[in-house]
Amino acid sequence: MQEITVRGNHHISVEEIKQKSGLRIGENLLRISASRTQKALLSIAWVKEAYVKRVYPHTMQITIRERVPIAALYDTGEQGKPVAIAEGGRLLYRVAEDERPFLSVKGIEFTSSDPSSVLTNKEATKVVEYLYNLGMSEGPFSLMDFGNPREVTLYTPDELRIILGSIEKIRPRIDALVALLASIDLDDYQSIDLRFEGEAILVPRKAVKR
Repeated sequence: MQEITVRGNHHISVEEIKQKSGLRIGENLLRISASRTQKALLSIAWVKEAYVKRVYPHTMQITIRERVPIAALYDTGEQGKPVAIAEGGRLLYRVAEDERPFLSVKGIEFTSSDPSSVLTNKEATKVVEYLYNLGMSEGPFSLMDFGNPREVTLYTPDELRIILGSIEKIRPRIDALVALLASIDLDDYQSIDLRFEGEAILVPRKAVKR
């Protein structure tokens, strides 16, 4: 092998990918284990998928698909700095104060506070992914609290509480919230309780003009 090429990387450097792959210039192309190289690359936190291909006569081609940040874990990190969460519950990197485009979440356990660790609550991870896929991870909500799994709560920046209830069967309540957002102005309310099937209890912040 005389050359290693890398494609698809944006956040990970070519040098890190090459080093992590374990590939070395001068190796016999036919004796390289593509599956072993792929497994090594998947240990990088940013890497969601990795493809390794022999390109004859003398090249190994690495194609990377990176993970997408979907939220920020609020109650962890060095000196209280949140950590970006990717699909699958992987922790990616520490989020700077001026870089918080994500919904923050708290009350979720994790294997460690270091990037590349994993959220242990798979159900909560699926809920965060669901919000992201609905386009709700960048507003109007700022925080989702999983601290009480029987009373998962969303907050807006001005502290409107939206109580979604138990984490089990929470998706229909999120869908109900999406429908409700089309017909109300969140600024008018202090709290919204969606724990009761087919009914939303709205507590006004002030008199609603009709």
